[in-house]
Amino acid sequence: MEKEYTYYSVDEFTSALSELSQSEYKKLMLFGYRFCLDYSLGCEVEDLFQEAVSRFITGSRKAPKEIKLVATLFNAMKSIGDAYINSKYQQARDASLRFDAEDGIDLEKFKPTSENPEEVLSEYKYQLILKHFGEDEQILSMIKLIGEGAKAKEITDTLFGGDRKKYDTAYKRFTRKRKQLRMETQCI
Repeated sequence: MEKEYTYYSVDEFTSALSELSQSEYKKLMLFGYRFCLDYSLGCEVEDLFQEAVSRFITGSRKAPKEIKLVATLFNAMKSIGDAYINSKYQQARDASLRFDAEDGIDLEKFKPTSENPEEVLSEYKYQLILKHFGEDEQILSMIKLIGEGAKAKEITDTLFGGDRKKYDTAYKRFTRKRKQLRMETQCI
């Protein structure tokens, strides 16, 4: 059985919006801040909130009267953020920003030195690994051992003298940067 809702008109929505308490508004802003931070949206919290509000005002989205307005706005902000994450525009924008010379990335070092496509790909991936992990000798050694097929126990014994906590700490550093590296190599 589907529940029937009645929806705010534009005037009713703006009136209900103006009646939001400071704590409700802060909850929405905190959610938006956390959402933008967790997913690296590249937009401000206020932009996300304003986009949600504008969708209700323009009528492209409806707010049911039976559900708290804060929950409705929360869901709208989440939906807009999810769409932004998944949009082709955002993916293309991310790819172009990563290799923008104005952002301090020297594109000359990514020029291939070989005509063989497999060698070019390997060289490119190697440069990305150095870009992300070049400062961390432990991580570079771990990557080399993983590439050779070593398991966690072997890496722990070889690099960290059997100290599993040191291995776990280094592996956490590796996984934090690996996500960004995967995003860059996904387009290859």
